[in-house]
Amino acid sequence: MCQPKKVFLVIKFCLACIACCCVAVAVIFGLDLSSLAKGGQCSQERIFQARSRAEVLRVPKDCQCPSLFHAFGIKLIRAGKNQEALPWIRRAVKMAPDKPDYFEDYIVLLVWLGRYDKAIDLFGEMPSTFPRRPYLLRNVAMAAARTKRFELASRLYGETLGKDPKDKEAFEGLYNSLMSLGRYKEVDGLLERYGKGGPIASVNVSLLRFRLYLKEDRPMSAFREWKAAADSSCSCYFRQWKDYLGLLGPDKAEDISGELERLHAPLWDVFLPFAATRQYKKALEVIKGGKGSIHYEKWPVYYLPELAWVFFKNDDVDQAMKLYQFVLHCRTGNREAMVGMVYCLCEKGKYSDAEKYLHVLTRRFPHDIDVLFATAFFFERKGRFLKAIEVYDKILRLYRGNEWAKEARIRTYSRFGVPSFAMELAKAEGTGHSVLEDLDLDEAALFQHWGLVKEAEKIYDKELRANPRNRRARLDYLIDLRQEKRFPEVMKLCQALFSESGGGGLPYWAKSPCADTYLYYDKPETALKIYNEILEAKPDDFNAALGRLYCLTALRRWDEAERLGKRLFDKESPGKMIGKKFYPNWSKLAAAMARGYLIAETRPLYEAEDYFLGLKFKAPADSGIGAVLGDVYFWRGWPRKALQELTIAAHKDPGEKDARVSMAYVMDNLGYEKRARDLNSQLLKKYPYDKHVINEKRLFHAEDMREFVLDFSNDNEDSHSTSFDLRAETNEKPYLNWRVYQYFLWQYSSFGKRSGSFQRIGTGLRHRFGPSLYWQQEISMGIDGEKNFGIGSSLSWTPDDFWNLSGYYNTYSTQTPLRARAAGIHSDEASVGLAYHFSEWRAIRANVGLMTFSDDNDRLSASVSFRQGMWKRGDWFSEVTVENYVSFNSKDPRKVNYWNPRADWSCTLTHKLQYTEWRSFDQAIIHSLFLESGSYYQRNYGTKFIGSATYEIDRQASLRTHIVFRAGVARRVYDGDVTTALNFTLHLSYRF
Repeated sequence: MCQPKKVFLVIKFCLACIACCCVAVAVIFGLDLSSLAKGGQCSQERIFQARSRAEVLRVPKDCQCPSLFHAFGIKLIRAGKNQEALPWIRRAVKMAPDKPDYFEDYIVLLVWLGRYDKAIDLFGEMPSTFPRRPYLLRNVAMAAARTKRFELASRLYGETLGKDPKDKEAFEGLYNSLMSLGRYKEVDGLLERYGKGGPIASVNVSLLRFRLYLKEDRPMSAFREWKAAADSSCSCYFRQWKDYLGLLGPDKAEDISGELERLHAPLWDVFLPFAATRQYKKALEVIKGGKGSIHYEKWPVYYLPELAWVFFKNDDVDQAMKLYQFVLHCRTGNREAMVGMVYCLCEKGKYSDAEKYLHVLTRRFPHDIDVLFATAFFFERKGRFLKAIEVYDKILRLYRGNEWAKEARIRTYSRFGVPSFAMELAKAEGTGHSVLEDLDLDEAALFQHWGLVKEAEKIYDKELRANPRNRRARLDYLIDLRQEKRFPEVMKLCQALFSESGGGGLPYWAKSPCADTYLYYDKPETALKIYNEILEAKPDDFNAALGRLYCLTALRRWDEAERLGKRLFDKESPGKMIGKKFYPNWSKLAAAMARGYLIAETRPLYEAEDYFLGLKFKAPADSGIGAVLGDVYFWRGWPRKALQELTIAAHKDPGEKDARVSMAYVMDNLGYEKRARDLNSQLLKKYPYDKHVINEKRLFHAEDMREFVLDFSNDNEDSHSTSFDLRAETNEKPYLNWRVYQYFLWQYSSFGKRSGSFQRIGTGLRHRFGPSLYWQQEISMGIDGEKNFGIGSSLSWTPDDFWNLSGYYNTYSTQTPLRARAAGIHSDEASVGLAYHFSEWRAIRANVGLMTFSDDNDRLSASVSFRQGMWKRGDWFSEVTVENYVSFNSKDPRKVNYWNPRADWSCTLTHKLQYTEWRSFDQAIIHSLFLESGSYYQRNYGTKFIGSATYEIDRQASLRTHIVFRAGVARRVYDGDVTTALNFTLHLSYRF
């Protein structure tokens, strides 16, 4: 239970509070509480002593004391309750219309309440006998100015100044009214009267004259006034100047900038006209064209946000952030710098940091239009389009008719994925034609995203027919064509865009498809230049960096390529976990694949094989890795293994084009020519613009052409022996896997005072029985007296990717020494060879041959060779070949008139050093140097040193033309005599 004492204390406390409130009300109204107890007569004391408005309202209706109502209205005005004071003042005026004070206060109160029209009307009805005090005139003039009745406002402000020359508010009102009326001469006279030493000391005449010159469109006069002003460092001049420049056209801004430069104005003033008129490229050119580096710390601080924005709009976000941070260091909380930081951080994807700035901005400047636009940009970049639309709605509520917000809101709806709805809004709002065009193109982009290519192309076609120079449509169509890999059309459009703008006017993202196309068409120099421009504008553009890597690889600039490939691979993360699911980073895989290609080009292929096997182990389901691994197997000389890997990759992903392209190459190599061509035809229908498919078609077409082959050799020994060999062949392909050929052979030799020549013609056919068996059959006959027929056959059996067994037999060998032929001797020839092909890096081969001469001499020979790669780095490749050769002749050398050692043996080591100057799909320039050394043994003559040095250039000019030229010097031994020989050979093949 409550104690009585405590209850009494609570009641006492409540009564005390009530008493205090009564006293406070009395004090507010300046009253004596004892007066409330007086009688109910209507008296001035009764009204003034009221503790509340309720008590005042109980004043009798028949009270006729206007002074009391006026006094109470004034009390309410002083308390800040203008709306509540209005009926009291109005009642006073009605009760005493002849009182000027009441009338004047009523008019002024109407002005303060924003009822400008009624105030002006009452002022016009005011009796002429009433005084026109400055206080009343100034307020009515303000009402006139607020309702844009500047003629009346200027007259009233002038009358006010006539009565009170020191009235600063009237002076500023008169200045603004005359400026609005365009009566600039009167403004100039006004400023002259109120200049230095005028009646109002606090008037900033320089600033007002600066504004006057801007209104008169005399920018250079305004600029001089600004710079000559005592307070020229005040940012108020800058804001007025920037607003003026922002209303100019590009040409006018350029004229002003040029004039400022001629006046030797600071760099920050020269660049500002371009920045204010959104000519950001030109503004940047002005900055970079300035003498010396940009010492922005010496610039006036209020210029720096404009400079930072220029860098931002030119995609140099890092420099922009650096400048904004400097501004914030100098002026903490600078609005322009914080807004700029929001844009920069969003561009960098650092949304949490941007949100911190937005939190400060929205708290301090909740209705600032720049802050609201930055907030909308933040939500758009985060993909929260509905939130962005809410912000645009707020801007339109606060700033009715803002065209930027209207357009941005409509565009955001389009980006949200409803371009048709955005189009309806745009038509309802009556927006410009350019917005409607953009919405059309947004819809085309949406169609393209969903694979509705034909619908997208209809829109592009419509827009480009209506306006062939529509920049957005052309750039969007460029991206569309690139995605569809329609490179011929991309190239045509790229060339048109570059010719119009020199490339400088294109955004970096539009340059990317152009660079891709030039690289695609084997123009890596041009592509590299464009990729470098993209990376200069956007240093972290992964696709441009990857394209640059492929360019460097194509240009065989291996060191740069390796550094870039490593940097790209190390920079990209493998992926990230979202919840319990891992999402891979496909850029990491793209960088890894590019590095693999680079390894295949610059290092032994077994390293590339190991590399791609490692990738396959990490991503076994990726068919692209399997496709490249199949290519590596093929390059290593294992076509069956390659076909198996490629088939697996193609079945994993039915859309894997690269695997199928490589499959056609490999099948053609294995003799499945029809299947290869059928597959290529299918690919060509599906990918009509793909370079690899087209190149494959070109290769198959070239293989099916007729061919002319010329082999010529010349050998000159210092023992006065010279020989020439010429073989010319034409062949054609009547059907797949079949080739018919005809040849002419001419041999000539001079030895001492004797000479001889040999001519022969032949015809034959070659046929490939699938991947394992290759057969060649020919018949030949001599001409010019040589009537001997010959039949030659050869078979080659390759059961797998490693073993090869071959056999050859010819009843009339063309390898018979010319000296023997001159003596009427001919021979037949048979040989058997066995080879094991480990890989492109290592192989071993053995061969046994028998020649039976018509003079009963039999020559048996055998050879074994082993080839081993040594190293490969970049364009250089080295390998060695060790060969042992032995031969036996059955007939005594002294009984024949040609060189015929009874038995001989040689062991040689040949080092091949190869340099690839250039290589592409159908062109190559390869230089090789062969250095051979060894020993030669001949029965009865002992052992002597032999060797040779040969230079070779292999030039594949196209798929149709191939030239190989060799020249060398050799040390040879015949019956113990050492001779030196010079020789050269030429191989030419031409398809037609």
